[in-house]
Amino acid sequence: MASMKTALFVFLHWVLQCAVCRDVSVPPGTLYRVAGFPLSLPCAVSGFEGPRTQDFEWFLYRDDAGGRQMGVVSTRDKGFPYAPFQPRVKNGEVRVERDSGDKVRLVIQRLRAEDQGKYECYTPSTDSTYQGNYSASVPVKAVIYTCRLEIISIDKLLGVVPGRMYKKRYDDGEITLEKRNKEGGLGEYVMKMRAVQPDDTGSYFCESTQWIRDPDRSWQKIAQRTLDIGNLTVQQLAESLSITSSPRGEVTLQVGAPLILTCEVLGLPAEVNSGLLVQWMRSVSSDGARSGGVEMEVARMSPDGVVSWGDNLSRASGGSMEKVAGGRYTLKLFSGQPLDSGVYRCVVSVYAGRANPDPSTPVTLTQRSEGVTVNLKSKDVLVAAVAQLLRGPLLKRGNTITLICNITVTTTGPAQAQVQWMRWPIPPRVFKREESAASAVTVPDPPVGGGAQPGVGSGPHGGWYNTGARAESNAVTVYMYSRAEDLLLIPLVVGVSSALFVGILIISTVTCCFMKRLAKQRTPK
Repeated sequence: MASMKTALFVFLHWVLQCAVCRDVSVPPGTLYRVAGFPLSLPCAVSGFEGPRTQDFEWFLYRDDAGGRQMGVVSTRDKGFPYAPFQPRVKNGEVRVERDSGDKVRLVIQRLRAEDQGKYECYTPSTDSTYQGNYSASVPVKAVIYTCRLEIISIDKLLGVVPGRMYKKRYDDGEITLEKRNKEGGLGEYVMKMRAVQPDDTGSYFCESTQWIRDPDRSWQKIAQRTLDIGNLTVQQLAESLSITSSPRGEVTLQVGAPLILTCEVLGLPAEVNSGLLVQWMRSVSSDGARSGGVEMEVARMSPDGVVSWGDNLSRASGGSMEKVAGGRYTLKLFSGQPLDSGVYRCVVSVYAGRANPDPSTPVTLTQRSEGVTVNLKSKDVLVAAVAQLLRGPLLKRGNTITLICNITVTTTGPAQAQVQWMRWPIPPRVFKREESAASAVTVPDPPVGGGAQPGVGSGPHGGWYNTGARAESNAVTVYMYSRAEDLLLIPLVVGVSSALFVGILIISTVTCCFMKRLAKQRTPK
């Protein structure tokens, strides 16, 4: 029984001692303050022995100093501040203001970027024994702004005035300022931002100014106070938004089969009424590969639901783009053609908080889905061409030549052939592969009537397309023989020419001799 009394006595003694244990407290952190504006850190001590007026010392552990301790200011030692703080303490920019004997505030009149770090409030002991805690610390972050932006205000004439950088958002109704009457004649002013933007991240203040009007009707400011509201962090959409397309990976279809692609927008907050611009893009490299190369727009749906087609306007009647559910969009090509092969991506541009953005509204974020490789496989086509000249009498100028090109196409379903005839002169015979006689085959699937241009789709139910199959025929040589009248023409021309030449020669000789004889007769003897 005696031992229990002893234990109880010791316990009560310990409780009584702890009831008067020293305790130092500061505000919970982290605290965010704007560089260039005042910082006020309260510190209080309780449960102490000794005089009612206690001393306080402030230390700073800078973020860039590796945890090294720096003395800031002390209530008992004028030589306490470290070198960086000595001139600031001397001119009163950094000081301790006492609210009572056991409560003080560290005041930094203009917070600097290098003032960022962990602040420790320490109270030297005045107790007979060390019990409790003698210091407390709080982290402080200095938010740097090049200027303090005014969002919206009520001027001294009770007019609402938006800040210069926020005027458009105010005109669009995204920022409002409302006055509410509270009990006791107090006024409460509520600012609302309907759609916050990433640039809205920062520290917010409310500044209240009291004005009076002098008898000369001029306004004079008599009081002003700034209230620290808090910090706002706007989460980036890129951290939550994701764009997926399906089917995934690679898709192989027969030409003429329908192609259906789905784009799904995930992670967009439901409470944010945002406009979406959804585009389907297709890329094919210059060498025909299904990756890289130039990317072209296939179709798009604007935030107001209007669909337009990009690189192939004919698809406007051969396909569709629809919003099938919240955040789900489909692209349908009713009849896939070889030119539709490529890598498809869904590109989504978000106008955060703006369901119907105007053309000048900047895009908040643009994200792209993974690529879906689409291969449209054409049917196997074999083509052969044989050229021949029909036998007949010798060909002469003015006769009709009949050349025949026999084309054989082996494939399933109907086919059309495009035939080209090429000719080169003899001699010399110059053979260029791209100028040789050739035939190209186009195949419809499913069959349709004639009149379709090869290689171009002709409506939602398929059309003709170029299979790329080619064949070169053998070369046929055509010789032209001269007619009988053609054979007499050359001797006649030669004979006439010769006769003219001989005649002229004889006349010239006779004339020359006659003139010489005449000249001798006239010479005097």
